[in-house]
Amino acid sequence: RAGLAGGQTDHESIMFDVDRATGTLQRGSTNANWYQRGLRWILNLKISPQAADDLENHPDTGKRIRGEQLPAVTEINALVRRAHQALAPRVPLVGWDVAVTPEGVMLLEANLSC
Repeated sequence: RAGLAGGQTDHESIMFDVDRATGTLQRGSTNANWYQRGLRWILNLKISPQAADDLENHPDTGKRIRGEQLPAVTEINALVRRAHQALAPRVPLVGWDVAVTPEGVMLLEANLSC
């Protein structure tokens, strides 16, 4: 996830698909309109033109994001697997927020699907 200029929360951001084996960032998608899509999204009607669903560059800086490599992907995968088994073994899906810091990989929070 990458922040956007003027964003007041992490819900105003860009999320990138990640190849979990290599850590390579894939396409990005903004969630700025997800909370506004509602029934129009379900019915596949026209959505706001501000919705961006295939970003390769950061819209604020123009810097290419797609193809960049996350560091410590092996450590990240191991940490979230251990955390899931220990903290939420019966929860089918957890979004684990992880930070890569100078001290190593750290678990920030769990976003539960239940």
